[in-house]
Amino acid sequence: MKKGLFYAALLILLMTGSLDLNADESGLNPTAAMPFAILSPADKEKFLAARTKALYENPDLKAEGEDLKKDGDELGGTATPEERQAFNKKVTAHQQKLRTVMLLDDPTLQPIFDQFDKKVGEMRAEAKKKVVELYEKKLEEKRESQNSADGAAAPANGAGSGNPGQ
Repeated sequence: MKKGLFYAALLILLMTGSLDLNADESGLNPTAAMPFAILSPADKEKFLAARTKALYENPDLKAEGEDLKKDGDELGGTATPEERQAFNKKVTAHQQKLRTVMLLDDPTLQPIFDQFDKKVGEMRAEAKKKVVELYEKKLEEKRESQNSADGAAAPANGAGSGNPGQ
């Protein structure tokens, strides 16, 4: 299953810290707080403590996450679809490693991951719906434009239609 760049950024945010691919002109990422907004304060604290512990006890995993953050920053908006796909695969693999380490240490984190997965799924479904709506709107605009152009190009009273006698 292909993962979008937003999904990759969200996963990096969850697993390695803030990645501001969605930063606005102020430099703030309006989506950065979203994953934790769905959690209770206790679940947020539990998740962050487990993440911190997992990264502390697995320095290679922490270094990998930091490298991914740098790669994501460098990728920016100039990446080709192939580069984004390769980056997304790396992010997904890292996210799975960190999730596995966290769950092995504390299986009671599963409901928190389930909440994240559900929210990301909802966001992806909404994004897909918006893309389809935008596509349909653009398609309708194109049809209307072609119809207008066809109507303007048609000669009046059938003149020049190639049918003698009209």
